[in-house]
Amino acid sequence: MSVKEKSIKRIVAIRRKPDMTRKEFLIHHFQVHGKISDSPKYIQIHLLDGAFGGRPDALNANQPWFGRDDITELYYSDWAHLKSVFTSEHVKTQVGPDALNFSDMEAQLPMMACEKSLPLRTGRRNYENGQIPTEGKRVVAML
Repeated sequence: MSVKEKSIKRIVAIRRKPDMTRKEFLIHHFQVHGKISDSPKYIQIHLLDGAFGGRPDALNANQPWFGRDDITELYYSDWAHLKSVFTSEHVKTQVGPDALNFSDMEAQLPMMACEKSLPLRTGRRNYENGQIPTEGKRVVAML
């Protein structure tokens, strides 16, 4: 599915459960949860642990004020499609319950967005006609 002008994007920043190693989290999220995803376009973006390592007193190398292990993007063609996926038996009995096996549910940061293509402004204002030159369109904003 290509990104369409009116497609809906669900973005979730995920932190692993405190008792999981990074390796355990990545294996489960990618190999187990990724296989049962019910989205036509599903992207996992795995983040690196902090550049300076974790605090010695922390259960998780990622800190609670932002630290996340993964950002997942799921795309839906419209609101009816999103609703049908989230109310399906597969999501209720497989996908949703499996999240409890790897995700610190209280630390999730879920967001919804609609991507919109906007002109890419690449030059200085042309003062003769007041126009800003553009070079095609790129997705540069999520509304």
